[in-house]
Amino acid sequence: VFPSNDGEYSFVNILKGSIGIENTAIENVSVYPNPANDNINIVSNETINDIQVLNFLGQVLLNTEVNDTQIKINTSDYQPGVYILKINTVNATLIKKVTIK
Repeated sequence: VFPSNDGEYSFVNILKGSIGIENTAIENVSVYPNPANDNINIVSNETINDIQVLNFLGQVLLNTEVNDTQIKINTSDYQPGVYILKINTVNATLIKKVTIK
């Protein structure tokens, strides 16, 4: 939320880490290639419930159910840049960053 009056400001606190997520869950999900051109492959040792692709404004560009251990996402229509993948497995929610050329 941006301030409505000139001279006001907002703080954003962004944390990087794996609080509440076991390191094994992070290691069990592969996202490749990175950087990507036309497709992103996501492979997990656990069942992936769903995946969201978000831009850096937080807008959801893709929200899809997977219910499998792997998925291929077509990125050929995406603009070049950095995107966030929110991957929900049966045991954890993981956030991965991917670059699209």
